[in-house]
Amino acid sequence: MKIGITMSGGGYRAAAYSLGALSYMNFIESGGKSLLKQVKALSTVSGGSITGISYAQSAKQDEDFHYYFQRLYVFLTEEDLVNEGICNFVNPESKNSLIEGFAAVYNEKLFNNKKFESILPKKGENGEYDTHLEFTCINATEFNTGTPFRFIAQTAELRHRIGNHFYKLDKQLIESMPLGIPLAASSCFPGGFEPVSVDISPYVKAASVIQRYEKNTIVSLMDGGIVDNQGIDSVLLYDNQRKQNEMLDLIMVVDVSSPNISGYEPSKEKRIPVIGNTSMIKIYRFIWMTNILLVGMLFIRHIQENKAALITISVLLTLFILATLLLSYAKRLIKKTANTNEVGIGKINRMNVLTPNAVAELFANRVNSVGLLVGSVFMKHLRRKNYQNLFGSREHIHKCFMTAIYQLKHAEPEDKMVNLSRISFYELGINEPTDLIRNICTSASKMKTTLWVPLNSQGKEKIRDVITAGQITTCANFIVYYHKICNSLQQIEKRKQDNQSTESDLFYEPRLQRQKQLFADIDKQARKHWSKFLINPWWMFDELVVSNRK
Repeated sequence: MKIGITMSGGGYRAAAYSLGALSYMNFIESGGKSLLKQVKALSTVSGGSITGISYAQSAKQDEDFHYYFQRLYVFLTEEDLVNEGICNFVNPESKNSLIEGFAAVYNEKLFNNKKFESILPKKGENGEYDTHLEFTCINATEFNTGTPFRFIAQTAELRHRIGNHFYKLDKQLIESMPLGIPLAASSCFPGGFEPVSVDISPYVKAASVIQRYEKNTIVSLMDGGIVDNQGIDSVLLYDNQRKQNEMLDLIMVVDVSSPNISGYEPSKEKRIPVIGNTSMIKIYRFIWMTNILLVGMLFIRHIQENKAALITISVLLTLFILATLLLSYAKRLIKKTANTNEVGIGKINRMNVLTPNAVAELFANRVNSVGLLVGSVFMKHLRRKNYQNLFGSREHIHKCFMTAIYQLKHAEPEDKMVNLSRISFYELGINEPTDLIRNICTSASKMKTTLWVPLNSQGKEKIRDVITAGQITTCANFIVYYHKICNSLQQIEKRKQDNQSTESDLFYEPRLQRQKQLFADIDKQARKHWSKFLINPWWMFDELVVSNRK
């Protein structure tokens, strides 16, 4: 079987949930091998890249999965990434880039200072590759052109462009790149970090870069989630360029983002006490009068002889002068804007209509709307588009499924899906998730998308529950996937009996029959695992941790 996996962005929540999905794949077997060993394509974004790149390195080393699992779990729960990243940032030798400080931590703590060659597939003397991963793509966004930028480790037979249309990295030269660079670029989320600047000249040949910006080989990279937070486009790039008999049998999207948008509500909170509803012109006049009073007090002999009083008045005077300058600038700016406005809103010569609360409300509403636009509206739009490219494709519709962090959580009024994929567990022939499973998945879905957790028992429990949610939800989705295949075949058979077969039925039936054969045994294993999850949701996590300790 040939499998492709995408891992979405979402900080440590994505890293832990992806680790849970991978670990479940390690427990399922098909044809005498675990499903994890049958993964051919891996596409990662942001937090998902933490898990994806580290696993690619582990797979190439042929490391036992239990050791890999424990190593990444320790990194997520015990490594003080933020503190060490900031220490690197303030280091005198630093480039004054916070994300490059994080890249140094990734290099040392996660990748053991290995280079990109440590994830590149290499052929041995027997002609076999040293890893089951043919295509590992770490997705970033390039800020010079606003396009995707892909760091790709691929087999010799593949010819996918490393970089993008404007900047192409050489397949051999990229071997020397520190692994922390692609991870830092992929996880460099807006607002938290500045773009990471990478000099790609050591990794390109003279003719391999399209010289669009005066032969500039400094590229600015940020989070891959800006253009595709699920990494779907890259795995489709791999699959669509394969021959028909070499295409993937399954594409699994591991996603920690939600399709829901909270919506925009204007703020009407009165934020500033006492002077909040006082007109700005009155405050402006009061500050001017206070400045004059404070200046006068500086000439009083008693105050001049009292050092503490002199310092106090000087500090107050400085603050009021700054406030005066700020309000004067605001007044001139508003007046200038109003007088030059072509719509003709009128001249504002006095600030008698504004109050501090009104100004605070205007500012808060703009910040909230921009935050909602960037964090939800824009991202959710791209999410829907990328999912449509996958699930709406004639070639892929019956060979893909999503395992999302919110699918088994307690239902809330704003949720669009109460049960997993709107299929009742009664129809699936399995028992409903227990309240404990719902609690674990609800807690996991509410974890913040940061690059840290508390370095204590609570942090470890949080990561454990997110990993567990990934295992349980992936298990349930394999059962749902097989159920859908069987249900589709039943509908085709019914249309045959009613003499209502369509051209689509003729196209899809052979594919569905093949999928049914491939996943029949997997479904049986998943159902057994589900029964164990109902008794103890943490059984798989415990086995992975305990077996490694032994």
